[in-house]
Amino acid sequence: MIDAWIDSLYRFLSNVGYAHPLHPAFVHMPIGLAIGAFVFAWAALLLKKKALAQSARYCSMLSFLFLFPAVLFGVMDWRHFFNGAWLFAIDMKLVLAGILLVLLRMERRAASATPVCSERRASTRLAWPIRLNMFLRQTP
Repeated sequence: MIDAWIDSLYRFLSNVGYAHPLHPAFVHMPIGLAIGAFVFAWAALLLKKKALAQSARYCSMLSFLFLFPAVLFGVMDWRHFFNGAWLFAIDMKLVLAGILLVLLRMERRAASATPVCSERRASTRLAWPIRLNMFLRQTP
């Protein structure tokens, strides 16, 4: 049932002239936004600018949202182009997607734990460098 739907989607895309996998077109958004969040977070820490911290937060939220379509289209491409064969590259992509999901979820939890009315709201929402460092220090 699902394979038939996936095949019909790719057949439709092929008929309109697009015969490439969908995943590569969508995967750039979560990766680029995650890198942007990391860069903005470090810049906010170094320059002590609230606007940069807010940009890091928005980048991490958008990256979290774009992660799900990227994974969905990756699974669809895998089933269509590779017939669901377990390859090392597929295993690594699934592991890395899981790690990114955990890191982005840590960022969202840290951001939601901060009171909205606080003046230091933007600077305390820098979860990537700060929270990850705290987590690594707690791990035995």
